[in-house]
Amino acid sequence: MTYKYLVPFTNSIVNIPMGLAVSVTSNTTLSIADGLCMDEEYTQNIFVDSPIAINTATVGAGGIDTGTLAASSLYYVYLMLDSTGNKAVTAVASLSATAPIYAGGYDKKKLIGVAITDGSTHFINLVQTGSGFIREYWFDTTVSVLSGGSSATFADVDLTGLMPVTACVAKFNASFTPAVAADVAYLSIGGSSSTNGVVQITGVVAAKAQSLQVAIPVGVHSSKPVVQYKVTASGALTLLLASFTHNLE
Repeated sequence: MTYKYLVPFTNSIVNIPMGLAVSVTSNTTLSIADGLCMDEEYTQNIFVDSPIAINTATVGAGGIDTGTLAASSLYYVYLMLDSTGNKAVTAVASLSATAPIYAGGYDKKKLIGVAITDGSTHFINLVQTGSGFIREYWFDTTVSVLSGGSSATFADVDLTGLMPVTACVAKFNASFTPAVAADVAYLSIGGSSSTNGVVQITGVVAAKAQSLQVAIPVGVHSSKPVVQYKVTASGALTLLLASFTHNLE
């Protein structure tokens, strides 16, 4: 027998969410793994001992909260709870970061992860790691977010649609081609006033690309998740997004 149930706050033992990883099971479906957490108001616990499926062909419980699946979009994945305990715990995917539409009969929720669609309205394969409030998502195939960037002043690299505004850190596979050996690429937190950034990639050989992985805190600039970059002289910077961390709180 499998079960998904709530217990009162007085028996609370799961202040920090555990398990509940979100995975892609097909172009339009997701699965939430076993685990436990509390609702966002910290009033009730939820134990999930068998995976919960989300089929976005469905509107409501076990599907999308409203409308139809959109292309090139970031979806927030919520557990939905019925505080009376009469309905089994379910889940929905929503475009809203804070206010999904409740499935009928449900009155509490908990954000547990995200999912991303591509231009073909298919979920991108993300591998989620970690437990607790901070989760890391690795792209099965890295995503190009900057190609041959040559701005001499700090410019935004807009990551909208590829991570939540509440993302903490992004990891990039970076490739920097200096025009001369002394050229430098600078990476900074979005919206920062720093003149030298938090990461510097210094050229070694003129016109010879250097490749490395870099981690940059993500900032919010003009209500978007962004990092910033600039290069000296005629250097060129390419960034492929490899992963990001997401704070569930």
